[in-house]
Amino acid sequence: MALIAVSLLPDLDVLAFRFGIPYSAPFGHRGATHSLVFALVAGTGTALAVANGRRRDFWRVAIVICLVAVSHPLLDAMTDGGLGVALLWPFSNARFFAPWRPITHWHLFKPVQRPQSGPWGRVRMRRCTSRSYAS
Repeated sequence: MALIAVSLLPDLDVLAFRFGIPYSAPFGHRGATHSLVFALVAGTGTALAVANGRRRDFWRVAIVICLVAVSHPLLDAMTDGGLGVALLWPFSNARFFAPWRPITHWHLFKPVQRPQSGPWGRVRMRRCTSRSYAS
């Protein structure tokens, strides 16, 4: 159950909309909570709570939870919508997409047409150049 919660933790940033924080802001949607640093902090913190002070168990649990936590932003980078993912926050506010984006970006309130997928097999991350939200 803890792994499911950790995998969903980055999307708590949708609360930013409620407080008027714009999508493109560092703490907006797919911003700081979708960074590699956040995944490491959330994974390590959860491992501390779950491992019950046993050092050997802590490292094993921390590695698994950090991998689960980092899977969310990496999968979000493979979607075909939005402004990209701030993987390198706090070192950079740049947002990234994976060059291969097979996952359709799902909107709660309006349907999205899926554009043609990018090149297959490339895994290098590419900086998002668009600053406007594509619908």
